[in-house]
Amino acid sequence: MHRPLSTLLAAAFTLVVADPAAAASKRFCDTYQSGKESVLLLIDRTSAGRPEQAVVAAASEAVLGRVAGDALRPERMTLTNGILAPGQHLEVSTLSGSVSQRKVLYDDCRPGRAASWTNIVDRPLDPIMVARQDRDFAAEVSAAIDKEMSKPVSTKDSALIDTLARVSRDYSEGAIKKVVIASDLLENVLVTLLPKKGKPQVLTEDELREALRTVAVKNGFASVKGAEVIVFGFGVDDRDRSRLDPDAERIIERFWRSYFQQSGATFRANP
Repeated sequence: MHRPLSTLLAAAFTLVVADPAAAASKRFCDTYQSGKESVLLLIDRTSAGRPEQAVVAAASEAVLGRVAGDALRPERMTLTNGILAPGQHLEVSTLSGSVSQRKVLYDDCRPGRAASWTNIVDRPLDPIMVARQDRDFAAEVSAAIDKEMSKPVSTKDSALIDTLARVSRDYSEGAIKKVVIASDLLENVLVTLLPKKGKPQVLTEDELREALRTVAVKNGFASVKGAEVIVFGFGVDDRDRSRLDPDAERIIERFWRSYFQQSGATFRANP
């Protein structure tokens, strides 16, 4: 059975910062940050149990990678196949009922340096130290997420569009390379577009244009030109764990594909 990344990290490593504030100093960025590239991990916290823990685990594992190696020899364990490259910046934050309720859970850089010919002239890094700090970094991220997921929530609305617009404006154009979202994507603005129960419906061109016009006027589009947006948890209504009906799923997917196209990004769901 595949165990969650946070479980493996907690069992293998002793340095875990459970308090997100302890990671706010960007201690790894001070040493390792190379360039301005960033990865965003956004976690929906708009109703109890939303999204499921398995969805959040899949999203965080996509960013950080999987633990590989011998658990009996933790000093040799490494993180593999994650989206976040060494030296890149990671921001983990929540999606809630309004932008003001958003919380930054983690904000730092992954230890290490990306492979580059310029590294030849750089001062060599101690590979053992970097590997240990890389594991510590992943453990801190996982602990911050686990702590947040253990808290109760009461908000039913979702301000995903507002949050995307607000967060992305903190970064220079082109700096955000990946946006990973753990959410069902049931945003407030979509409520009027969804089909009524028992009545099939399609999203007309006029309705889509009007919805996007509303976004442009009220919220603005995210500044994620050139980024890839990856969503985990799409297609399930996390409010009652039911599968979205096919009409609703098509409408939501079409809206978000158009939204991210307007934002200059690509979109894929449930990779």
